[in-house]
Amino acid sequence: MSLVSAQGLSITLHPDGLSAPETTNLNGYVPIEFSSHGEQEFNISLNRIKDGTDIETFVEVSKAVIATFGEDSTADPRPAIADFLAVGELGGGVLAKPGETVTGYFRLEPGTYVIDASPNESGDDYFYSVLTVTEGEDLAAPEANLNLVMVDHHFSFPATLKAGPQRWQISNMGEQVHFAVIFKLAEGATAEDLGDFMASEEPSAPPPFDMETSYTGLIQAVSSGQDYYMDVNLPVGNYVAICFLPDMKSEKLHVELGMMSSFSAE
Repeated sequence: MSLVSAQGLSITLHPDGLSAPETTNLNGYVPIEFSSHGEQEFNISLNRIKDGTDIETFVEVSKAVIATFGEDSTADPRPAIADFLAVGELGGGVLAKPGETVTGYFRLEPGTYVIDASPNESGDDYFYSVLTVTEGEDLAAPEANLNLVMVDHHFSFPATLKAGPQRWQISNMGEQVHFAVIFKLAEGATAEDLGDFMASEEPSAPPPFDMETSYTGLIQAVSSGQDYYMDVNLPVGNYVAICFLPDMKSEKLHVELGMMSSFSAE
């Protein structure tokens, strides 16, 4: 089956790697369908390589960033992030769950891209595929139900939004890279409960978020000035979005600078 169609691209995650197109002449906001046949959750990102950067260098730098966010890492991630931003741009991505298919709309222009995948929780697996984009048909942006703007250091979530299937435009209008970990709160839990739980070195109570309906990693990292569109399906409930990335100008995390937002899906 062809990985390229008139409508968009298809990328499949297998236990031993990625199946993805090598070239496309689709430009603009290209629909990309991600399917996972693995047994664990993977973060899949679409990255544009800056001119003059070779693939090997990019992969090495990308792995270094991922390693700094590992469970056992005590390294300051800011130098690795700075090295990454010198060679590439983050265009968004998806959380690929076993047996699921997710669609996003990503802005492509002529150049070289790396699609990379790494485990969401832990593990040393790292898969990547190179995509060359040539000049061609320019696809218009899709319609969106919500334009989520990320700035330094704030989310533009409304207090209440629609539950169920919808499409979000995710835009980074700040100077730094941003992303969002989204937690669906457990019944009766509050954002303050979540903050206290995360601040505790040895939490004694059950997590104040819904363990059965996880949206962790829903919004992948996006470089300054970039945007993409993502189809989501939120159950009714209360949510908290947090950016845990480090501030490049201080020793604080973005959440410590105010990048935490509560909202409800009704």
